[in-house]
Amino acid sequence: VAENGTAPETSAQDVMVVRGWGPDHPGVAEAFMKAVLDHKCQVSDMAQFVLEGSLMFTFVLHVGDKSSMGLMKELTRSAKEQRVQLDFFFPGSSQAHDGIAKGEQVAVVSIVSCQEITPALLCGLDAVLLEHRCVIKEIEHRSDNKRENNGEYNKVEIRVSCPPGV
Repeated sequence: VAENGTAPETSAQDVMVVRGWGPDHPGVAEAFMKAVLDHKCQVSDMAQFVLEGSLMFTFVLHVGDKSSMGLMKELTRSAKEQRVQLDFFFPGSSQAHDGIAKGEQVAVVSIVSCQEITPALLCGLDAVLLEHRCVIKEIEHRSDNKRENNGEYNKVEIRVSCPPGV
C-alpha cells in the first residue's frame, strides 16, 4: 500500500505467481516470506493448505519494476532447503492474477450435503458447467469440510469462470 493509503498500480508484467508443494513442517512459509521481504515485493494474495500431510501453497506477488530473476533464484534456493518443489507463473496481460481473464464472470458453486459427495455428483456438475462453457478454476474440500470431522455436513466449494450471459 502506498503512503497515501491507496493500492499501488500494477500491470500484468509486475505479477508473479509462485506455487509450491512438499512435506509440511515448521518454517516453510517463513523462509519464502523472508525472500519476498528481502526483495521488497508485495504479497497481494496467498493460499496455503495441508492435504494428506503435504503442504500446498500459492503466493501472488507484485515484483514492481524490479527483475524477478533474483527473487526466483532466492525462492528456488529456499525451496531446496525446505524440500519443497516450486513453479512460477507470469500471467499475461489478458489475465488477472487469479487466472480469470478480463471480462469473464466468476461464480461460486457450494455443495452442502449430509450424504457423501460422490464422484458421480461432481461429474454431473462438471457436465452441466461444460454445457454452459464454464471452466472450473478452483475446488475446495478441506478435511474440516467432511462430515466425519465436523459432525454436520460434507461441503465442497467450486469457483468457476463463466462466459458473459451465463
